Amino acid sequence: MEFRAEFFNIFNRVQFAPPGEQLAASGFGIVSAQYNQPRLIQFALRLSF
Repeated sequence: MEFRAEFFNIFNRVQFAPPGEQLAASGFGIVSAQYNQPRLIQFALRLSF
């Protein structure tokens, strides 16, 4: 039996997307997205016989 755990972005660090670049848009200079995914943890159990 094998137990496995995988952690992605375990410290939950945010990488922000660049701010809005359209000068005439209402979202100019506003950061409204992020590049990476939030914390993700997955577990697996494998039984071999």
